[in-house]
Amino acid sequence: MSVSAKNKSKAEQVKLEGNKLYGKKDFQAAYDRFSEAIELDPENAIFYANRSAASFSMKEYLDAGVDAEKAVELDPKYTKAWLRVATIAETFSMWESAEKACKSGLKCLPPEESDMSVNDKTMKNQMEIILANALRRKNGKEDLLPERSQFATLKADSSDLKEMPWLRAMARENELIAQARGMDFSSGFAIVGAYREFREGMQNIMNIKLTEVNGETKVFGTIGALRDLTNGLLRDPRIFHAESNWVEKYNQQIMFEGQYYNGWDNGGIEHVRKEALKRLKIKGWDSVRPALSFTVRGWIMTGFLKCSSGTFPSGMQLYQNAVELLEWGRQHWKDVSTDDRGVIFEKTFIRGVKRLYLSAMMRCIALNEGDGKYTIQDLMDQSRELINDVDKNPCDPYAEMDAATLASFWMYPKSEAHSLLGWGYVELGLAADKGEDRKFNFEQAYDHYVKATNCIPKDDEHCATYLKTALEVLWRNRASAAITLRLCKEIRASISRMKPIWEKAPGWQSRNRDLQQALDFERDVSKGILEGKIMLNDVCVPSDGTWNI
Repeated sequence: MSVSAKNKSKAEQVKLEGNKLYGKKDFQAAYDRFSEAIELDPENAIFYANRSAASFSMKEYLDAGVDAEKAVELDPKYTKAWLRVATIAETFSMWESAEKACKSGLKCLPPEESDMSVNDKTMKNQMEIILANALRRKNGKEDLLPERSQFATLKADSSDLKEMPWLRAMARENELIAQARGMDFSSGFAIVGAYREFREGMQNIMNIKLTEVNGETKVFGTIGALRDLTNGLLRDPRIFHAESNWVEKYNQQIMFEGQYYNGWDNGGIEHVRKEALKRLKIKGWDSVRPALSFTVRGWIMTGFLKCSSGTFPSGMQLYQNAVELLEWGRQHWKDVSTDDRGVIFEKTFIRGVKRLYLSAMMRCIALNEGDGKYTIQDLMDQSRELINDVDKNPCDPYAEMDAATLASFWMYPKSEAHSLLGWGYVELGLAADKGEDRKFNFEQAYDHYVKATNCIPKDDEHCATYLKTALEVLWRNRASAAITLRLCKEIRASISRMKPIWEKAPGWQSRNRDLQQALDFERDVSKGILEGKIMLNDVCVPSDGTWNI
């Protein structure tokens, strides 16, 4: 396409305006100016590279990657753009892409270092660091499920498998149904519902086959695995478990489904939104609906795996992309039926994604990751929004709804939001300078942890852990033995209720060690009261394995 001299000149002027805005750190305005420049001259690699820089500065890494790729497509010798491609690939642990980008970028530099500018030397150093990291990671065969994952990795014949909460709950399903008729609602419904969907997806993944046919590699599999996996995770993230060799087959399944659904495996919100609207005009909902579902679910799944391995910033970016695209689509297509636009734009689906997003945000803040992008106040504000969403949109009493869905998309999101508010108030209390502020924040924290417990079935392991955290808040607030012992009694009852299903849940050893502290406290303080050494109005707090009065 030929660009007129007038448009070229105008585009350069707009780019300069964008550069000034970028220098002032007004990244969104800079992004808009660079977009205007691209409209005027879509063949200029620098414009795409600059817009990539603006997206990157706003932590919109996927959109930044699309523009960086376009820049090197237009100008394969654009070293700075290759560095951006490599940086983004490293952010998402895409080691082969990072290696390729670094090698391509290094070839663009002068062969002799004496001929390089200061910027050339800086870029060379950065690419060599990324390349070394990529080769080390790739040769070490790091995958999407690193050793640091907090989730269960089980062999099919593992002796631990039969102890998993979903199988324990299934074995008692008839009993749980009978209890529910008496309004004794069990956590088993949610975990079994999650298991059935997750199992279907995992079975399809493990059954995928690559076969040579007439010299070509053909893939034979069943579509829908990504849908089932993400449905299971949204119902209850604790359901994640896999055989140790699942990653290679998972990647094959994603490539298979991506080709089938024609989803967008590159780019962020802006790119997907633009392409979806364009395709909708040409091909309609039958083409766009499955492509959007695949794309969003891919973000969710990859975000989950990133966060489970401790790579919270990139995982947060993927969750955030999913939430923002879903909320935009729900509003933009508010008059379109669910049958056309798809279930991903339903409130319950979005609520499930927000639950994952907020949990990851808390971990990101606690570990001081994400370059300060996420704050405690942001977490607390969005947790309140989630609680309000549940309260303002109760489930339809006349709708056909199973107990698992009610628990997964109403009870648990609200409970988790209260627990995040509790965590936030603890952090504010610890940071407070005045005693009265500390007291207020700890009181609020205690209140929210108790509310978190009251939102979910009483036999869930979270009831015991939330109450134990509430006990720790009481210790910090120097509550009397009468108050703390009363809570210890509730914790002991919660431990008893959770055991039939959650006794051997993933991470049970560390959970039980934490809960044992409450039981030891109750035993020792109760003994001290009987012996007359402790009074009910005394303040007892843990200290080096003993209880200070």
